[in-house]
Amino acid sequence: MNIPNIYSEIPRLTLSELHAAERVAALEHVYDFLPGGDSGKPLLPWARMSRAVLARDGYSCRICGKSSLKSFTTSSKTRNVHFDVQVHHIVPRKESGSDSFLNLITLCESCHHKTFKNGYAGLPKGERSLEDFSTRMSFGVPEEYAIKSERSTRCRLIDYARSYKQESGIYEIIGMEGSVLDIPSISIEMSKISEFAGYFEKVYGANSYIRVKAMGTRSGLVRIFIDSEGKPIL
Repeated sequence: MNIPNIYSEIPRLTLSELHAAERVAALEHVYDFLPGGDSGKPLLPWARMSRAVLARDGYSCRICGKSSLKSFTTSSKTRNVHFDVQVHHIVPRKESGSDSFLNLITLCESCHHKTFKNGYAGLPKGERSLEDFSTRMSFGVPEEYAIKSERSTRCRLIDYARSYKQESGIYEIIGMEGSVLDIPSISIEMSKISEFAGYFEKVYGANSYIRVKAMGTRSGLVRIFIDSEGKPIL
């Protein structure tokens, strides 16, 4: 199963936000990143592309939202400030990752440093703590599965529509703003998620899952399995 990386759960920028970035960067087209990154030839000189990505992302970390200022002293002894964020390649340059909007994302220094453990590639990875092993994640499940389980409860999806499908990069769930949907859900321990996901892949054809807002769950979120076409398995 294609377990989604952290980038696949970052909200996509709206068209109005992308158009605003186009005006700021003085470019005809500005695109959002792809969760899986991109490989290819550079489209613009790095200095201009990196500035455009920072403008697109609002000079904020797309993972944690941090956007702090940092002061420094120049060689001429003057004091300046700059945004403490960095442009990160999802697919590293050494693996032919492109200097394109699709492969670039703004991260704060802390989130960027976590990629060191992964060779600067893809996901920021941190050390696992005891808290990770006690955490449970809520998953939406089909009614027939809930009937067989003694641990299922009910939750309500809120604004459950997700977009993307940029030429079948997939992850999509049907719905629209203001939509609500009551579904069965089950809370799974972190140590059992791989086994749980494997079952849904084998029995229901699950290809991945996405996270949506929900009432009735401890975290306020629920993960929904989707098939290869991005349709929810409920």
